[in-house]
Amino acid sequence: MQYDIKKLSLNERILFFEQFRTYMSSAIPITTTLANIKKYTPNRTIRFISHLLLNEIDNGVNFADAILKFKIPLGGVYCNLMSLGAKSGELPQILEDIQNTLKQQRTINYTILKQIAYPAFLFFVLFIPAACALFFFVIPRLSTSYESLLGTTPSHLQTLNNFSAILLKNIFPILIIFGLAGFGIATLIKTVLKSELLIQLPIIGPLVRYYNLSRFTKLLAISYKAGLPITHGILIACDALPNKIIQNRLIKCSSLVTRIPLTDALNETQLLDISMIIKIQAGETTGSLDKSLFEISKDIDEAFETAISTTLKLIEPALMIIMAILVCIYGSILAGVAI
Repeated sequence: MQYDIKKLSLNERILFFEQFRTYMSSAIPITTTLANIKKYTPNRTIRFISHLLLNEIDNGVNFADAILKFKIPLGGVYCNLMSLGAKSGELPQILEDIQNTLKQQRTINYTILKQIAYPAFLFFVLFIPAACALFFFVIPRLSTSYESLLGTTPSHLQTLNNFSAILLKNIFPILIIFGLAGFGIATLIKTVLKSELLIQLPIIGPLVRYYNLSRFTKLLAISYKAGLPITHGILIACDALPNKIIQNRLIKCSSLVTRIPLTDALNETQLLDISMIIKIQAGETTGSLDKSLFEISKDIDEAFETAISTTLKLIEPALMIIMAILVCIYGSILAGVAI
């Protein structure tokens, strides 16, 4: 049975695991921990989850089984890891690892959002309002002024005024066309996101690959460190990956590792760089695979930040060129109007 509770946001999950880890690290019993979270947390959904967990435990269900009923709000991979930690006695460490993983994910998300915000601001706050002001206010007013003062309107201005009138008269059909075009572009993007092409793209591909591999290596390291068999750890780690192509490639490793070493299985996915493969092989040979995976995850995060920085350096000049072209277009239009 699964409790049908709304999925917690990333920040809400961080809050829940942070509070849980704080109490558990102080050797406070689970029941007292849940009672305190229920009493003091400001989030209503987290309070409700704590209340239901307490009820499960009061009814004789152990925590390792009870937490598995909250995969919808907390996420299946994290519930599985918490259950594993409760059984192995490593729950505080598991909670700390989960918290660090979620915080790193939030940092990555904020980094991506920060890079998208600037071009989005230029387009929606500057370009679209400027275009609307030009065609729906400036040109009609200039046309009226010319007509009242000179009795005639220059040909350039008349052409633009007619175009503005057509836009204004057909504004709703135009909006519908733009809406359909936007829907078509969104559908195309979704198709590309699910295809092998996405990983092969020169700029986007590395970002997607690093983002997914960062989560995979962190979760696999946590699972392996907690004593979970590597085959099950791979499946748990894959469950949290947003890209299905990368997920399917890595899922195949869970069956391959029963016949060949993990290093060879991961190498067949063609997703990891040779330096990462070497570190996994070293960790697998020396029995410190969890440390190698955490180290690889750190390397991937650094590579992701470098890739984001490189992408930004490419975007900014492109935006400046686009804005210069738009300024020239507006300038030529207004110059034509003034003639």
